[in-house]
This record gives sequence, C-alpha cells and structure tokens, in this order.
Amino acid sequence: RAVEENIRKHPYFGLAQQADLFFSLRGKGVKSGTSAREEAFISKFASWLPGVKQSERAYATFLNKFRHDIFYKTVAEWETAGVLAQKSKQDFEDLAKMINWGTGRGPMPNFGNRVTDILSAAFFAPRFVTSGPAFIFGGATKAAMNHNAGASKMWAKGIVGMVQSSMLWLHKINIMGGEVEMDPRSSDFGKGKFGSHRFDFFGGWLPIARYTAQVMTGER
Repeated sequence: RAVEENIRKHPYFGLAQQADLFFSLRGKGVKSGTSAREEAFISKFASWLPGVKQSERAYATFLNKFRHDIFYKTVAEWETAGVLAQKSKQDFEDLAKMINWGTGRGPMPNFGNRVTDILSAAFFAPRFVTSGPAFIFGGATKAAMNHNAGASKMWAKGIVGMVQSSMLWLHKINIMGGEVEMDPRSSDFGKGKFGSHRFDFFGGWLPIARYTAQVMTGER
C-alpha cells in the first residue's frame, strides 16, 4: 500500500491519469472480471487459493510502479529540457499509450467496459495479445510520422533492447551446441535447430528484428 500511495502522491500523477496511463486496482471494492484489474488476476476467485492473493499484490504493485516511474521520469526529462510547456495533451497520451502497450495493456475495440470485461472473461488476456502488435506497429507509425519525439524515443529504445537481448540468447544457444542463423542479412535470421527441435526465435516479428539488427550492426 505504501508504494501505491507514493505513486498517487507524485506531482505528475494527475497528468498520468489524464493521459490514461493504466493504474491497476485490486481489493474488495473492485469487481471480479473488471478491466480495472490486471488480466493475469482478472478473477477474484483464485485469490482464495494459498499464495495467489500475495502474488497478485506483488504483480500489480510492480507494474503500477514500473509504468508510473517511466512516465514520471520522461516528464521530468521534458521539464529539465525546458520543453514541458510545449507538450500537448496528445503528447502525454502518446507517452501513456507506449507505456501501456509495452507492459501488456494493448488496445481494445471501444465497445464499452461491459463488453471488454466479457471479452477478458471469455479469452485469456486479450489486452496482452493486442499489446505486442500495438507496441511494434503503433510505435513504428508514430516514429515514422514523427508525431511524438518522446514516445518515439521510448519505442526505439524498447525495440533495440528487445533485439539486443534476443541476439544474446541466440548467441548462447550457439555456444550450447545449437545451430542458429546469426546474420541479420539472411531471411533465416533467428531461425535454427537445437538437437532435433527447430525454432523460429522472432516468429512474426522477423522483418522488424532483421531491420533493427542490420542498423545496429551496419550489415545491410
């Protein structure tokens, strides 16, 4: 509770709420199945099981702090740079969207909260499913159109970090005896074989992973 109280007391909390940065709710006053909860713990019935309630508290608190720390840090950087007054409502909303999408809170059709709650109950974590494509392609669109330099910078850092960590894991698989295509110029980049098992590390994200790796390594 102390961590969440500190989040709420921050001078930028009002900005975060206006920008629609997600703040997960939990406890007796929050209905089971509501979109105000984290999708991994959408039902309150599981909290009757030993350890689940504590897991939900740790999970929700971490994500609340993580999301708001990023938002607060970015806004503070804008203020230090003297550009905060130039930022529009859309700039803050774009920043919040990037953070939400990057932490598993993807967009949903605007059918109203009731329909969204039903979808969350019928399909496990629909917002998480949409968050990946939204972050990759939504961020790419904003970066390409230069809608918001701050949000675009965050998106670029996320993509580069993802490719860097992926290449590290691919290198480890190589060291452990696997066969992996490490050349980003190849259409088989990230694909390989470990024993009798074949894998495609990047799956549907291969085009953007290849392009990012080519820019990082200077191999085109």
